[in-house]
Amino acid sequence: WGCHRTVYLRSGIGRDLQNLSAALATRELRVVDPAEPGVTQFSLLKELDVRIRDVAMGPDGNIYVLTEGAGGGQVLKITPNA
Repeated sequence: WGCHRTVYLRSGIGRDLQNLSAALATRELRVVDPAEPGVTQFSLLKELDVRIRDVAMGPDGNIYVLTEGAGGGQVLKITPNA
């Protein structure tokens, strides 16, 4: 499914955002279940219509997403609910 990288985030970020996968081809950030490889629980950021190049958790506990689009790339910061 054109994924660049899957990141398994540390616990405490919230159950729904523990396993994120950057999907280049489908232009979305996927929340996946490692027990079911290839199965997407739900998608995020698809409405932006940009390629999701990478995803990582910063030392501050926020999620950072690197995008690529017609107007250039961006780094998006997602602050999870506590």
